[in-house]
Amino acid sequence: MNFDDTSAYHTKYLGFRETAQEAAVVDGVLVENEYLTQDMQGQWVLGSVSDKPDEATPDAIQLIRQHFTKGGGAEKPFLKLFSQLIEPPYGIPNGVIPILVAYALRGDLDRVALYVRRGGNSQRVTKAELGEHLAELGSSPDRYSSRYEQLAGKNRYVFKALGVFHRISFTPAESSGE
Repeated sequence: MNFDDTSAYHTKYLGFRETAQEAAVVDGVLVENEYLTQDMQGQWVLGSVSDKPDEATPDAIQLIRQHFTKGGGAEKPFLKLFSQLIEPPYGIPNGVIPILVAYALRGDLDRVALYVRRGGNSQRVTKAELGEHLAELGSSPDRYSSRYEQLAGKNRYVFKALGVFHRISFTPAESSGE
């Protein structure tokens, strides 16, 4: 989750050899969908994530964001999202799903809690373990679930006040804490 701090990620194909399978994924998925773009200096940068609620079928990034950030704070099984992503109209390979999840959630990681099922119990994934567990989402989707921590009460008022101070306007959903 430290894209901006790692210079190797700013090279063509994120540092993978041009003939490597990973380079094909970077080019075919991230670049083609404008999740990864080149800036004026020729460095590769992550594209912005924005909600497009008016689309009949959201793109994969919007679907991922909706799964993790909508519907309250109830625990949501990752397997449901995984099933949607591997089937048409998306048809995303298992190994690409963790990349898209990390990309879609990079701005919301403080509010999304990821849980892993070990034995019969769910344990919250720590920030230190997050990268490792994001990588496992594609191979063991049935072991993971998440919760979204909405802003409520006084926290929402502080959020809105800081937004006004920084001249940021909020959508009705953001104003209500979602």
